[in-house]
Amino acid sequence: MQTPTATAKSTEKDQERQETVLRQLWLQDISVRTKDGIVVLSGVVRTLEEKMAASQVTKSVYGAKGVANYIVVRP
Repeated sequence: MQTPTATAKSTEKDQERQETVLRQLWLQDISVRTKDGIVVLSGVVRTLEEKMAASQVTKSVYGAKGVANYIVVRP
């Protein structure tokens, strides 16, 4: 079980990761959530390339342990 201090630090780091991903993603209609270092992407883009770019940008963020990409492609 995590201590309240460990949980607060984890939450703070997740928030920092989320803000970093949001700054780097220029794509429209993408939502970013984080939990324990896992970044969850959802939303809509026009091409598969945009979806893959969102994953690549997210993976490059320091501290991101993994990416769950639920982005939908709608041309």
